[in-house]
Amino acid sequence: GKHEEFSLAFAGTAVHDMFNWLKVLILLSIEIISNMIYHLTNSITKSINLKKNTNFNSEVLTVIRKPLTERLFKYLDNEAIESIALGNASPNISLLKRYCSF
Repeated sequence: GKHEEFSLAFAGTAVHDMFNWLKVLILLSIEIISNMIYHLTNSITKSINLKKNTNFNSEVLTVIRKPLTERLFKYLDNEAIESIALGNASPNISLLKRYCSF
């Protein structure tokens, strides 16, 4: 029942938390030893040619972002989002469009 469902959810959260802690410890250790993350982000930002006090306009980011957002928003139900924003949402509302009658 509900107790078993809660136990499984709690166990899943504990596993997720441990993964996050291990990830932080590993990445922090790598960064302290080698400065790899600093050098990686430094080379990325230098390749974009950022200048002070200018508007940032990157075609690379647009090429990556545009198809992803178009695919994402294709599956979202705009009426559901609007009803949630207005406080008129039913408890079992779904943000995803339904393409079948089930």
